Amino acid sequence: MNSKTKPALQYSLSDYVAISSFHLNRKRTYSFRLILHALFFLGMISTGCKSKHPDGSEFIGEINQIDGSGKKQGLWKIYTDSILISEGSYVDGEPDGLWTYLYENAQMKEEGNFDQGVKNGMWVEWYSDGRLMWKGEWKDGKRHVGYADAKAEVTFKGQDLQDSVLTHENTYRLRIRITNIPVGNLFVEVDNGSITREAECDHFILNTSSDKILTMTIGYMPDLEYKDFRNLVREIDFRII
Repeated sequence: MNSKTKPALQYSLSDYVAISSFHLNRKRTYSFRLILHALFFLGMISTGCKSKHPDGSEFIGEINQIDGSGKKQGLWKIYTDSILISEGSYVDGEPDGLWTYLYENAQMKEEGNFDQGVKNGMWVEWYSDGRLMWKGEWKDGKRHVGYADAKAEVTFKGQDLQDSVLTHENTYRLRIRITNIPVGNLFVEVDNGSITREAECDHFILNTSSDKILTMTIGYMPDLEYKDFRNLVREIDFRII
């Protein structure tokens, strides 16, 4: 034998059996681990993946994504106590495109479009019982008000109103008209108080609350057959003292 040649390893039959068994078991163990990882990943998706973002919203599969700079991206679904309350898309951390909001009883609350975080275009709002509350245009984050062909006039009956100031928990009688619009097509809404129409269609009773600001929204329905579409004409903020 050449002194530079290493002797060949000598194995018995039992040695070959042991070595083959060792490698086979390693392959089985590796395959078993791959299967466990795959099942774990699939389980995370099917159960909604319980990990959460810093703001408390849950990461669910391919939605509710946050990029490397901490900005929300893509489709998001927001839940409260496992109840879906809003759904829409983010672009660079800002709501963008169609967004839907729901009450906790699963009724629609409002729906419309954002343009880089600002409400724009048609929006629809509902009461929690499913009745339509409001439908109209938003422009640059504000309800689209002011029409050249319509003007709302508000007159307080028997009272000289100074600087749009009202007293809290008081009752006012007023007349509201929109030029060139039939009084039957008129609608008036307030927040932080209540308003009811009297027998005469343009006469109203306003009750204030204890809040600091009362906003009155005045508009008209172009066609009574389509009461779900309303044109806003004027919004007035009254200070309550």
